[in-house]
Amino acid sequence: YFEAACLKLAADHGVKAARGELLMHAHGPALAVHRFDRGPGGERLHTQSVAALLGLDFREANMDYTALAKLVKQLAGDEALEVLYRQLCFNVAMSMRDDHTKNFAFCMNAAGSWELSPAFDLCPSLGIGYTQEHTMTLNGKGTHISRDDLLVFAGSLGLSSQLAHDGLDQARAAASKFEVEAMRMDAPKSPTRAWVSRFKEIDKYLAPSII
Repeated sequence: YFEAACLKLAADHGVKAARGELLMHAHGPALAVHRFDRGPGGERLHTQSVAALLGLDFREANMDYTALAKLVKQLAGDEALEVLYRQLCFNVAMSMRDDHTKNFAFCMNAAGSWELSPAFDLCPSLGIGYTQEHTMTLNGKGTHISRDDLLVFAGSLGLSSQLAHDGLDQARAAASKFEVEAMRMDAPKSPTRAWVSRFKEIDKYLAPSII
């Protein structure tokens, strides 16, 4: 339920995300995710995760979003940095803390150019360790990532202030709609509301400061 809701919310709030459908059958729900490693004619697109490209163990917390941004720029160009930033904002606002290097990938198009893949495996998680941190850090921080952290990061990518604020507030808006979307899919109430409470705690760090 939750991954289906999050894929829908991501796509509705500016994130390049894989398409998913919640399927119901006699034994319960199942999530079907449309393949993004296929071309228009069904041909297979060469696809590699960041972990595979860099020879990293995705089970370990061994990368920072700053390093990922450098890889994205090198392979997919400046245009892909906005795509990455919007996904990062969504990951932070929605407690997507399973953001390891196997959950980011690149697809090669027919012209031989790399593109950042749609976001996938978007399901809230508590994070790693007793401190419940993001697997991929932002400027060395795995938790309590703030609005300022994200805006400064956006600036380092060369993104405009308007785009930086929009990406962040779109992600916050997605989090605010999670309960409605999850309940619309008949998700269980208790865990849904537990995640809503967590999102509200995270949002305290993401909301604009009131002077």
